[in-house]
Amino acid sequence: MSTVIWRIAATTPDHAADDLSGAGTKVTGGRWNSPGTAVVYCSENISLAVLETIAHLRAGALPYNRYLVRIKVPDDVWLQRQVLAPPPAGAMISAAIVKKWVYDPRLFQT
Repeated sequence: MSTVIWRIAATTPDHAADDLSGAGTKVTGGRWNSPGTAVVYCSENISLAVLETIAHLRAGALPYNRYLVRIKVPDDVWLQRQVLAPPPAGAMISAAIVKKWVYDPRLFQT
């Protein structure tokens, strides 16, 4: 068995859309990570992947080089995933907090 997750990504001269190394966000940073921290953004379903993608498009920009990537995660790997505990009410999540989690997920285990 496996779990399927989704991402919508661009193919660039440096990275294919199905690259799962996080190298693109390591260079540019992303919504939840600063440059220098590799993160791969994925969603549990296609609609969330689409929503996340269109939220970052500039007005009038069409994503011609975007591809829907289906990722099958084996169950033994999926069961090892780290899930962030919900933040306290009113807390702000920042790229600095995500960076701490990337390097030591035990800090925020549920």
